[in-house]
Amino acid sequence: MVQKVDEAFRLICAADDLEKLDACMVELLAADASHSLVDVGIILRDHGYQDRALTVFARIMACFPEWVPGYYEAAFVHRLAGNHRDAVRLLKQAYAVEPRNMRVILFLIHMLHAVHAKEEGDRLYQRAVLLADDGELVRLEEMRQFGLFLAEWPKSKALALMRRNEENYRHAAALKVAEAAIQALRARQSFALIRLGDGEGSCINLGPEDEARFDRLYSRNRREFTGLWFGTEFPWDDIAFRSLVRKLPRIAVDVDFVGLPYEGWIEHEYRLSSLRGIPTLINIHRAFELLNDSRKTLRCCSQLIHVDLARSGLLKEIIRAAGQVSIISCLPEVADLIRDRLGIAGIEFYRIPGRNGSRAVFGEEIVAGCHFPDAFGDIMGRLERPHEGRLFLIAGGVLGKFYAAKIRQYGGVAMDIGSVVDGWAKKKTRPGMQLGF
Repeated sequence: MVQKVDEAFRLICAADDLEKLDACMVELLAADASHSLVDVGIILRDHGYQDRALTVFARIMACFPEWVPGYYEAAFVHRLAGNHRDAVRLLKQAYAVEPRNMRVILFLIHMLHAVHAKEEGDRLYQRAVLLADDGELVRLEEMRQFGLFLAEWPKSKALALMRRNEENYRHAAALKVAEAAIQALRARQSFALIRLGDGEGSCINLGPEDEARFDRLYSRNRREFTGLWFGTEFPWDDIAFRSLVRKLPRIAVDVDFVGLPYEGWIEHEYRLSSLRGIPTLINIHRAFELLNDSRKTLRCCSQLIHVDLARSGLLKEIIRAAGQVSIISCLPEVADLIRDRLGIAGIEFYRIPGRNGSRAVFGEEIVAGCHFPDAFGDIMGRLERPHEGRLFLIAGGVLGKFYAAKIRQYGGVAMDIGSVVDGWAKKKTRPGMQLGF
């Protein structure tokens, strides 16, 4: 069956007109392989052939109007493209066929919220709770809370908040950040750049009222991110960990530049109607709007500042200006790259366990070990010494922000460059991250 799906995928991709495309689908359907054709459509979707995927699903819906997967998967394609109203239309057809299908119900509630039909979504939620088991009740409540969050934070309001923060924190481009870092290195003064993304945003705590209103939604995102960072067995609600990460917004007060979620990223998450991306990114900006006392010193930049610095060559200029470099990463080969390519002799390496979600890319040896609390406690202790303007390149995820703050506290220059390090080592841990050294 797998071979048949692979062959059909190749034929459909190669078909240079609709007649040939349709002939390939007819062949699968004639062999009573409708399930295989759904698999082909999903593969097409995942490889970026959105139009052909929709053509495949349209054929399935026409031939099997009582079969839900055709409607569901077509709706998913429309969701990825931001065509949420088309997704609602198809999901309503699927719901009419199977009104007790909880997978369809959850997706339909999701898309109703995405098109701002909150009242209709809430009515469907009320009907669904009568059918749901315990696990489904949790997912339904997550979806209900997402609808509430989305109603309070539509895209226009979210982008307006982002722009206020960029104005209040004097948004800086890569050149300004690089100049400030190089000036600190030459003067042997402290400096820190950190970046906050969706993972850090999942840790943001905006007070007991906000936590109570969105408890299921926030728990879902925190559990997901800690699983990616530290493994699915990590106790995501561990008191020590949560007490630490709640300090993230205040940590930013003590650095020089903070990379905040940017317009294109926010637009992307709203296009997907992402349960994870929307609240995590917006909560970062909500937190920073409350940090009024930091505006006199703290400046902001794009969360992609590390990529901007690398692609422009400014990051190499910073490293050359430093002369001596410390690296906090899971990839020891990066030290050799900097030594060999830039002629930097004085390199110090702090090993941390790799991100669990990148296990397939890094391998078991790199991911092995316990980052929190074991390695984290050890490294924080080792950083408590004078650094006299020494440069630290940090790729440490959420915990890397605390390393950066500690380094700055002890007179070092900390640059949170994250997945740029992975790109240098030719580890594809992020989509589109292909930054050779």
